[in-house]
Amino acid sequence: MKKEYADLLDEMFNIHLLEPKGAYCSMPATDLLNEGYMRKFIDQYAPLIKALDDTATTAYLASWFLAMAIGLQYMVSVQNKALDLSLTNVIIHMSPKSEGSYTRISFQLRSWTETEAPESDEKRQEWRKDVLSRLYGETLRPLLECMSVVSGFNVGQMWGQLPTKFHYFIENLMEQTTNSEEKQRVIDDYHFLQHEFSPSVIGRSKNPFDVKVRFIEHIEDPTKQMRMKNVCCRYFRTEGAQYCYTCPLMKEEDRAARRTKHRAEIIQANA
Repeated sequence: MKKEYADLLDEMFNIHLLEPKGAYCSMPATDLLNEGYMRKFIDQYAPLIKALDDTATTAYLASWFLAMAIGLQYMVSVQNKALDLSLTNVIIHMSPKSEGSYTRISFQLRSWTETEAPESDEKRQEWRKDVLSRLYGETLRPLLECMSVVSGFNVGQMWGQLPTKFHYFIENLMEQTTNSEEKQRVIDDYHFLQHEFSPSVIGRSKNPFDVKVRFIEHIEDPTKQMRMKNVCCRYFRTEGAQYCYTCPLMKEEDRAARRTKHRAEIIQANA
């Protein structure tokens, strides 16, 4: 385990080896396959985000759980290694990000087990398919499906968060990566997810990564565009909230009104 990327995995993807300070709910990942324990986990998290219903709580928790997918993608593409993120090796914590800060969901590994990618391209492709399929099919799928059963929230909406999360992650990773070999791995490994990943691994008929990105006018700059989210994050179902500007559920006339109001507020603030 190298400290530089171990620290990054903790900071960026909430994957770590030590129990976090101040954890007020901790469960072995395998326990969350039990509907009763999953119900308790959802109920404990709901008031922390002031959720108005289970759809908000479950969408938020799914977003946290999917951070494991991005963390593994980083390891596979940049470090050319894989981590053991099997259910039996993961303890899931609910704890403050820092003292007095927001609550994060994080993933403590019982043992830090890395596997190196094979050197040959052909063998690496098989290795990549295996390690990613195991995470999606054997770790994430049972967790999300149990949440769906308990909450009634469509599991397809949970998987639908993946494209938006990955677009930003891959874009930032490409900007930060200077090594040409690493850049090519980032491109190739993401291409695998978008075009070669079998949706049957997660019990779906369609690959959640294979979607068309939709763009909308930037909320501040009319000469720019920004990505619309692939699915609704359910933020509007938390206390005092509204639709995100990039929400696919927002009507275009409401988005235009939000844009006009936001720009007027900027002008007034700078006057």
